[in-house]
Amino acid sequence: MGRADEAPPGRHPHRTALTRVARHALAEARGITDAALRNTTTGRSVPLLASLASALDAAGPLRRFATRPALRRLHDGLDHFQSDVESVVRFAATRPRPAELRWRATQIDVRLGGHDVTDAFTGETVDDTGTTEALRLIRRELDQARTTLRRAATGHRGEAPPRWWDWEPVLHHMTNVYGRRTTPGTAPLARLERLAHHFHGADLRGAADIATPRLGPLLDRIRWNDATVWPQEWRDRVREGSVPHAGGHLYTGATGNRR
Repeated sequence: MGRADEAPPGRHPHRTALTRVARHALAEARGITDAALRNTTTGRSVPLLASLASALDAAGPLRRFATRPALRRLHDGLDHFQSDVESVVRFAATRPRPAELRWRATQIDVRLGGHDVTDAFTGETVDDTGTTEALRLIRRELDQARTTLRRAATGHRGEAPPRWWDWEPVLHHMTNVYGRRTTPGTAPLARLERLAHHFHGADLRGAADIATPRLGPLLDRIRWNDATVWPQEWRDRVREGSVPHAGGHLYTGATGNRR
């Protein structure tokens, strides 16, 4: 009778041992990734995105409408940054060569250095204290996340890729902005997206003073319903350029959609 650790008939013993090692490494990598992406450490009881969303909500629908292009850029930038950082963490868990990990982290830094996501409001009138302060704090936390990400990825020259404790400072700053990375924790970013697009029942009559050349970007992909009140001179254009969507309408700008 063969030993318990002998390879089954037809399988090479060294190949079996390598398979066990590979499975163990994969399980360990997945464990590190899962722990990292849970983002369970934070220094704030309320994530900064939730504070920003509350300030924007309090400003009213007309204020949100007037800054829609900036709101959309802000949401998209924050969404991409979160995805990029999570991608690097997942990649690190696969134990890549340190040079590859450093390159990926550097690409994030270069992109964000060239276009700070929180600068989406540049040129806009952000005159309420809550919005201004939330944007300032978000920028600070993201800058710190970038710095700690760079340190984690470049501090292992010739060594093994970073482990969980190397990522913890990065994820601490990320959690301060986005909240815990669970299904409920993604709500602040989803709320920001809703504030930028959802105008069911909003009274937008006061938007008539906005210059007409800016109207296209302001209306693009806006979600509204029959309870939304538009300026009289915009009504035909909005209805003509909209299609049915989720119990209301979605403005696409295409003509020939009149119902």
